[in-house]
Parts: sequence; structure tokens; C-alpha cells
Amino acid sequence: MQLDTNFSTSCGANVAERAMSFSLLAGTFQILLKVSAYILTGSAAIFADAAESLVHFLAVIFAYVSLKISRKPPDRDHPYGHAKIGFFSSIFEGAMILVAAIFILGDAAKKILEHPEIEFVGWGIFLTLMSILMNGGLGVWLVQLGRKHRQIILSSNGWHLLTDSWTSIGVIVGLILVWFTKWAYWDPICAAIVAINILVTGTSLVRRGISGLMDEADSKDIAIAEDLLERELAGTGVRYHDLRMRNTGNRVSIDLHLLFDDRMSVRDAHEFATVLERKLSEAFQPAATVMTHIEPWSDQDQLHGNESEFAKSSHSS
Repeated sequence: MQLDTNFSTSCGANVAERAMSFSLLAGTFQILLKVSAYILTGSAAIFADAAESLVHFLAVIFAYVSLKISRKPPDRDHPYGHAKIGFFSSIFEGAMILVAAIFILGDAAKKILEHPEIEFVGWGIFLTLMSILMNGGLGVWLVQLGRKHRQIILSSNGWHLLTDSWTSIGVIVGLILVWFTKWAYWDPICAAIVAINILVTGTSLVRRGISGLMDEADSKDIAIAEDLLERELAGTGVRYHDLRMRNTGNRVSIDLHLLFDDRMSVRDAHEFATVLERKLSEAFQPAATVMTHIEPWSDQDQLHGNESEFAKSSHSS
């Protein structure tokens, strides 16, 4: 028996698509802004920042296509839908960040070995500050939106923008140091520090995508489900075991076995399970898929043996 919340998922996807469209427009403006700043200054750090923004723009295009695919309904070849492509998007975006970081480190090393020259430092600081304000605000919004609608594509994009903001902060620090000390080597040094920070974020995004593809359990989601089951089943005579949960990309998928007294009718057991499924689903808004398997008490041990190490029980008096 299964309960699915398709309407909320559809609404979340619509919001996500609009957000990604806005992100594409913002990304285009960011590239123009940073390339202009690099042309004016010749700064290695600004060049690194512009390269990271270009990588982000390419990743957003991939994420936008992924979002379109994730909205496709289940079909014969994909009976569980297409939402898991969001994890591929996270891996791709993280991998692109890692490539950008390695490229930035190489360019910074080259600048350090040569004699760096920077011009129009004030303009570089001003344009980079504009970039920080834009990326920071958009990144926070996308991360919050991704969490609210369980859209990993939005969350990954938001974290990438926040990383871009930290990159830009490193750029400004380098430019300010150059401005006050007149020592141009601060510029490639800060670019290298920024690249190391990018490596950390890129690795995190790749790991997040891999954990989703491997159906790694989320301890917070499990705790929410277990607490709700303990409350709802207390005093009912109903128990549960084999609770399993996973993130399918845009929703939580839950399945468990419910044990009923042999004297309870199938109709009553079904009604009880339906109410419980609805409550579980509501606990994981905006989208959850809940499936229960109804079993009698008497032959449960014979059919399944002892409860698994993950099993949890709720006892009635």
C-alpha cells in the first residue's frame, strides 16, 4: 500500500525551474562583470574568480537540463521516475568546481613565478564587491529553496554560488593588500588560497551526489520517522519493523512492515495503515512516498525470522 504526494512535488519543480532560469540570467551577468574586472586589472585572483564563475555557468546549464529531465513522469523503463538525475547534477557541478580549482592553482603558481602586475585596483574591488552581493544573496535563497522543496539541484547550485562568493571575498582581500602594501604578489597568493577553499566545496558536492546514488541513509530523516512511529503506535497494539528510507532526489521514500493482531480485519488494518502513511508523508513535506506492508502477528517470526538490526518496535499495554 502506497501514499504519494505528487501535487507538492509538481509545485516544487515549478518553483525550482523558475529559480534555475533566474540563476542562468544572473550567471551570464556575473561572467560579464568579472571578465570586465579582469580586463581592467589583469589580476590573477580576478581571473580565478572569473574562471570559477564560467564553470558555475556551465554547471547551471547542466543542472537546468537535469531539472527538466527530473520532472518527467515515471514510464515503463523508469517506473520510479527520473528524479535521481539530480545527484548526477551534484556530482557534475562538484567535479567542475574541482577542475576550476586545479586550473586556478596552476595559474596562481605561474603568476608567483613571474612578476605580477595589476592596474585599476579600485575598479577591481568595486566590481568584485558587486559580485559578492549578488552571489551571496542568490546562493542563500537557492539553498533555502532547495531544502524547502527537497531539490538537490537547487541546493547544489546555491552552495556553488556561496563558494563563488567566498572566492570573490578572497579576491578583494588580495586586491586590498596589493593596494595598501604595493606588493603585487598578494594577488596570486590569495588566488591560491581561494582555490583550496573551492577544492573543499567541490569535494563535498561530489560526495553528496554519490551518497544519494548509493541510497545512503539520512540520520535526521530516520529520527523523524522513528519518533512519529513511536508516538502513533503507542497503546495501539501495532508494531513495526524493517523501516527503510532513502532520498530519491526530490522526495523521501519510506517503506516499513506493520504487525497487527490476527483478530483485526484486513479492512481495519488497511484503514489504520492509510492514516499512518498520511501522517508520515505530512512529516516530510513537501514530498514523500510511503509504502507499508501489513502482516499478522502469528506467523511473522516464521516468515521473516527475528527483527533486523534496524528494526524498531512500539509496544502497547
